[in-house]
Amino acid sequence: LRSRIGAGVCCARRPSRPKLAMQRSGSLLRRLASRPSALPVLAHRRCSSGLTDQRELDLLRQVSRLETRVGELQAQLPDRVPPAKITNWDDLAFAIVPTNGHVRYTWSQKTEEWNGGQFIQDPYVNMHIHAGVLHYGMTLFEGCKAFRCKDGKIRVCNLPANSLRMNTGANRLVMPEVPKSMFLEAV
Repeated sequence: LRSRIGAGVCCARRPSRPKLAMQRSGSLLRRLASRPSALPVLAHRRCSSGLTDQRELDLLRQVSRLETRVGELQAQLPDRVPPAKITNWDDLAFAIVPTNGHVRYTWSQKTEEWNGGQFIQDPYVNMHIHAGVLHYGMTLFEGCKAFRCKDGKIRVCNLPANSLRMNTGANRLVMPEVPKSMFLEAV
């Protein structure tokens, strides 16, 4: 056993055991995460008792800086607005009720998991024209195949059939039909 004197206290140092050192380090980091102001005192104790090295001190300083940054970011967040209380249940309508935002979750094919969600204040959703929701929701979507031929002209396959198919869908969904002239003009 070696003796070290630090901060006026005599401490005996035992040969380090990696598992014990990791437990102590984890315990210290947990304490620091909950009380970043304790960093200087705890770091001094650990350093003076020989239970740490420069790398660990650097990590402790980094934890302290990160905790400070988290506090700064939390101070910048907008105030939470509690939802309005619904008191008149008899007058609730089946209609759109404007809100101050929505939560968006995104699926990752890479991780095969949903993300944690994000509060979005923008009422609009950017969406690719071929998104499946457009094809299976209360919408109509009719795609057309177009080709540039050897003579340089662009030809579209069977537009009258596409127009008919779109209006058949409109009838099924009890939506107004799209006039054939408007359909052809759009293409």
